[in-house]
Amino acid sequence: MNTPKHYHTQEKRSFKCELERCPVCAQPMMLSNNVSGRKSVQTLEGTLRVSDRQGQCTNPQCSCYSKKWHSLQWQQLAPLHSSYGFDVIARIGWLRQTENMTFECIHQELSQRILISETQVRHIYYYRYLPLVACLLQPQWVELERISKKSGLILHLDGLAPEGGEPHISG
Repeated sequence: MNTPKHYHTQEKRSFKCELERCPVCAQPMMLSNNVSGRKSVQTLEGTLRVSDRQGQCTNPQCSCYSKKWHSLQWQQLAPLHSSYGFDVIARIGWLRQTENMTFECIHQELSQRILISETQVRHIYYYRYLPLVACLLQPQWVELERISKKSGLILHLDGLAPEGGEPHISG
């Protein structure tokens, strides 16, 4: 059973949807009276307690009438359903990819600043950092496919995950 995490929150921040007009029908937006998206987010600067007031289109005929729009600032702090900020995710990826640090070493460095386990470091790397990098590189796949068709070159990616998450081939 998972036990809830208790953080010592340094700062509370509340965000509201920045949209004044619906992006679909251009009608005015209305802010919700309810605060949602409450969560603690650990960043490299400290722990934040954040919340969000969503916006909604006022036009009942709009296709987005029932859609709730989050604050952009709220969304830029951390991924949905994550208590670690994008800066922590990027730091884990940087230390792993650029500094070639093991998950144990990354954990030792980060645990001086935030509450995190070695298992969480590994999880964040595989399930948060790598998908973000894949999204960043996606536009290049079209160009690589074009080159492949033109030259006959076949691109192949090996999905092998080395045991223990350590480098498979060292150079």
